[in-house]
Amino acid sequence: MKPLISLILAALLTALAITSCDTGKTTDETTATATETVETAAVESPLSFDNITENGEATAKIVLSADADSLEALAAEELVYHIQKVSGASVEVVNEMAENTLSIVIGTPESIPELAELFPEDITWLTTLEEDGKSYGSDGFAIRMTDDTLYIFGATPRGAMNGVYDFIEENMGVMWVRANEENGLLYDAMPTITVTKKDYHEKSPFETRGWHLCGEGQNRESHSDPATETMMSRNKLNAKFAELNCNEHLWSFYESIGLSPFNLGHNLRYWVLTSPIYDPECTEYWNTDEFGKPYPYDTTDASKSAQINFWSELTLETVKASVLNYLANNDTKTISVGIEDNILCTNEPWSSEPFEYAEGQFVEPGDRAYISTVFFTFLNRIAEAVAEEYPDVTINTFAYWLVEEPPLCKLADNVDLVIAPILEDMSSPINDPENANNVPIYGIMEKWKEVDNDIIVYNYYGSSAALNRYERPIWYRMQEDFRYYTSVGFNGLMPEGVTDAMGSEMTWNINALTFWLYSKLAWNPEEDVDALIVEFCDKYYGSASGHMQEYYRLLTKGWEEGESENNLWNFKLDETYYFDTFVYYLDMEGDFIAVLNEAYEAADDTVKERIRPIKESYEAYFAIE
Repeated sequence: MKPLISLILAALLTALAITSCDTGKTTDETTATATETVETAAVESPLSFDNITENGEATAKIVLSADADSLEALAAEELVYHIQKVSGASVEVVNEMAENTLSIVIGTPESIPELAELFPEDITWLTTLEEDGKSYGSDGFAIRMTDDTLYIFGATPRGAMNGVYDFIEENMGVMWVRANEENGLLYDAMPTITVTKKDYHEKSPFETRGWHLCGEGQNRESHSDPATETMMSRNKLNAKFAELNCNEHLWSFYESIGLSPFNLGHNLRYWVLTSPIYDPECTEYWNTDEFGKPYPYDTTDASKSAQINFWSELTLETVKASVLNYLANNDTKTISVGIEDNILCTNEPWSSEPFEYAEGQFVEPGDRAYISTVFFTFLNRIAEAVAEEYPDVTINTFAYWLVEEPPLCKLADNVDLVIAPILEDMSSPINDPENANNVPIYGIMEKWKEVDNDIIVYNYYGSSAALNRYERPIWYRMQEDFRYYTSVGFNGLMPEGVTDAMGSEMTWNINALTFWLYSKLAWNPEEDVDALIVEFCDKYYGSASGHMQEYYRLLTKGWEEGESENNLWNFKLDETYYFDTFVYYLDMEGDFIAVLNEAYEAADDTVKERIRPIKESYEAYFAIE
């Protein structure tokens, strides 16, 4: 047996020969995109070490450094788990490497310092997060083969984990499409697993890739479901929307599976009420009516007590004390101060007066940027206090409703922005110049990128009153959105969706393809969507694949050809709008029902249950005639 480090050092010259083939630059065969894949020729070995298993028996070992991070250890466990699922073989995890056996090394330069010497160009490429006007995520990975050793590594532990998941997909044909593994962990039995894709590296153009999972049923309170989040992590997503005073108790779990808790929420009133200097007798914190009479903070009419009084110095000091107190008692690198989920904000007499946001510089109440300038001036002063005591902490906030218009003031350096285009029209991309509903949103985004480019976008891809009956074919729209976000250097994605759990599993029954495609495009916006749909149908629908591909083709055809006087998607449009506009008015209901029946008849019992909710939704709606 050889110690891990000794064997790695012995492989140095061979590895350098391999990495010298890969400069990380664009070649004629590989076009540089947001996610770059560069393949190099593997070194020929006198013996074949390409098999992980043979006839259900392990022929490889997984090697993990004694200094491995917990995510690297989890990556090794996940590789063991999926190898056993696919082949039936149990592969051992060891801290040493054996001769004449394929060793699969998982690590980072921190846990295995020699990686920096073995693969310097990969490490440089993985740690280059800005280049030629483009930005990249820090959790990319590289997979390299040298003689009898396969290296799966990243510059970060999350990167090494992404490499393992990508390796499982590419070499074992595994897909993760539903939270329930019995229904959503897809693979074909493979007693002999051969390494076929083994010399490449990838990174995403987005640092943050996640979901805000709005829970239903038993998950409503925490907006969380461990099985859904595990599936997210396996699909190389790396963040989960995490709200103060909601699911803080789950943040350590998110981190343990490679999801960074993304601290954000509508919480201005929370900060006032939890402040160490909060005075319950004081009314200056709250909104007023048009005559200046304060509303109680706990009024049942949310349209009145919508925000807080961020014109007030007293409110500012109260929120500042609350934020600093939270940071003093919680170990976190992010905090959120987000506007409440309402469009109304009256604080008389302040809100009828010009506001001085800098010395001698005023914004008038009628200006589109009036409220946002008041709010972001308020937030900047909190951010200054945070930066002084906690220089490594970032404040996340919304550009939403009242404050979606960029302010006249600059944002503090430690403030990161989440744009939530609640009025977006899903019928075409966010930057479509022909879509009158999206043109104003695109204009706002273009303005914001000049103010602050650390921007994450909160789209509504998984949120609609119709999703438990009708799947909106928004795949190409998502792709074009991501291409635009990449082109302007936005930092990430945090759309709204739902958990795949009790109370909302019907949404996933209908929309499994859309949710899976989001994960794929979030990692690489340049993926071939049509090829992904075929791959999904082949795995998820089996013998009914061809019929379901036709179903998705019909969905896309109806979506592109349907017309309506009201073509603005919003939360209130239920399945009636979609079925009528994109199916019934085009006289396509017979085509949909026929192809779904054909798919159902071609399916085995397991697949029948995947098709049944879609089939019954169409049959129930069009039985109304």
